[in-house]
Amino acid sequence: MKWDEIVWTKHDILPSKCARISCGRYTISLIEEINCLGVYELAVFHQGNLCQIAGIHPMTDDWGDDVLRFQTAEQCVAHITKIHLITGKEPENANAS
Repeated sequence: MKWDEIVWTKHDILPSKCARISCGRYTISLIEEINCLGVYELAVFHQGNLCQIAGIHPMTDDWGDDVLRFQTAEQCVAHITKIHLITGKEPENANAS
């Protein structure tokens, strides 16, 4: 999926834009950082629960936070591509909320 193919909507609560992308068994949430245009927070969900994926989330002893903050557009597309390769399913825009 290319950056310009992502469908953005206004976030229900935050003064930010957001997008949801389905990719097989995972849903990727992108939210534009508040007061920091051009960077995004990215979260990955599996069956409605936040999850971490090796190769996307940093591997530490405690694994840290599920949400990756201050990701550039290029980093977001790279993460979407990795999940596409893991699942073998094409990323698709999903209902953003």
